[in-house]
Amino acid sequence: MPGAECVNSTVIPILNLKGSDTKIILLTDSFPSANGGGISQTLFNLLHPLRRQVMVMTDKRENNLVEENSMPTIFYELKTWGPANGRVEAMLNRLWPSRQFEWVQSHAEIFTKKLPSKEKLLILVSTTVTLKLQIAWCLMKLGYKVVPYFMDDWLAGVKLQWKNGNIQRVACELLSEAPGWLVISENLKKTFKVRYHLKEKPCLVIHNPSPAVNTTELNCVGMEPGYCIIYAGSIWPMHYDALLATARAISKLHSEVNINYRLLIYTPAWMWNKHKKTMCLPGIEYGGYIAYNDLQPRLRRGWLLLCTASFIEEQAAFSHSSTQTKLTDYMASGRPVLYVGPPGGASGIFVEEADCGFTVGTDNLNSIADHIETITMMQDLWTRKSANALKLAESVYSQQAVQRKLYQFLGKMLNQETEKSQ
Repeated sequence: MPGAECVNSTVIPILNLKGSDTKIILLTDSFPSANGGGISQTLFNLLHPLRRQVMVMTDKRENNLVEENSMPTIFYELKTWGPANGRVEAMLNRLWPSRQFEWVQSHAEIFTKKLPSKEKLLILVSTTVTLKLQIAWCLMKLGYKVVPYFMDDWLAGVKLQWKNGNIQRVACELLSEAPGWLVISENLKKTFKVRYHLKEKPCLVIHNPSPAVNTTELNCVGMEPGYCIIYAGSIWPMHYDALLATARAISKLHSEVNINYRLLIYTPAWMWNKHKKTMCLPGIEYGGYIAYNDLQPRLRRGWLLLCTASFIEEQAAFSHSSTQTKLTDYMASGRPVLYVGPPGGASGIFVEEADCGFTVGTDNLNSIADHIETITMMQDLWTRKSANALKLAESVYSQQAVQRKLYQFLGKMLNQETEKSQ
């Protein structure tokens, strides 16, 4: 279990990267957003205090995706190909991604036109787009200080290649030559070290920070009737099959046991509509979409807070590597987590090491139902895990503690590279 270090919540961490003129360029496809969820949410929660020093770098064509009033933006413009019509052109469509990558590699200087001087600049790349990872690699080859932040193993199985390279070589060289890495889990760190045969170097496992805990509000909020399990967040393929298995287990309990078991789901309407045919079961309710700043009072009404990770092979890399954003949000509510996902998944390991909830390592609905029933008879354990969750949210995973750790690491990365080049 992580140590509950003492944190002065009144101290706002300040980044000291060689003075106020130092900049961080964030190269991403997940633009920091207060209600973005996942990577976007995590980047916002980590970097918002640095908004005067952080600039987002992105493709000019993505102008409409950049959230209003977000961080300043630097745009670059790419030469593009396709798609085309016709039989011959359709055959050529398969070659255009390779042409794009070859073009980027031979025109890397276009990405430097609007950048500050190298000595006052750190490039933080957090992306799930192969082209943007290549751009980060190009900037590194031109002498810029680049630190990658991976929040899942989206590179697993990606075989994209072009005339003078491939995306796996790009990832390997980026990790090998960067001054250090940021990753979302120890699992992901170990995976990269083995896959790319990497030597040990500075690496920080960094999570989404917990929102501020309002103890007064926490004590005043009543719980939903019965045993209400709450799921809050997106429903992507990496969540869906385990979420459906849990919903069916809860529905079974709701229908067969003389106790009010329920599952309440908060997710964007389009995600609920996509899955409601399978999820509309007795005891399963849709609660609508809740903005991030309004979420905590809703979570505090739950008995357990559900986190699911896929059991299917196609999603194994994500389940194994990703510590989900919702976990530290859940902890701030002072309610235990219920993790349903494969054993050894990063989110399940997080819950077990923090002792902040219960884990179920099977998608068998009868086994899930039995686990949930058992928890109802373990009130002392439920209380202890609730207290642990809240304690860690106020200390190790508080915004102040997580931001301070990140900013110190980034400062060391910049200084280390600067000293190396002198």
